[in-house]
Amino acid sequence: MDFDDSALAGLKDALPGAEFRDLLTDYLESTAARMAKVQILRATQNWNDLAFEAHTLVSTGGSYGLVRASTLARSLQHACKAGDAEQASMLALELIAATARGCEALRSRFLGDRAAAA
Repeated sequence: MDFDDSALAGLKDALPGAEFRDLLTDYLESTAARMAKVQILRATQNWNDLAFEAHTLVSTGGSYGLVRASTLARSLQHACKAGDAEQASMLALELIAATARGCEALRSRFLGDRAAAA
């Protein structure tokens, strides 16, 4: 499962619509920037910094319902710390793909914006 919308259900009910949309938009923008950074860190084999990014993505992904991305980020963090370059490289690619799918689902479910996901 790439996305679980129940992670945001309570927040959606607690915030005014515009604030909720702004919060999601900020998350989506910062996540896009983080995925670009993950790609660069993977390409340059900077496993220490990639482990740090992965650590951040575990909690943020989980908080916004990106279940698969959060799980992959934790695995990526462990692979980086273990110095397993092959596994880390593969997991980074999987993380990027799962995050894209999760963000698309989030946009579609809460922002009604499939076009922006492409």
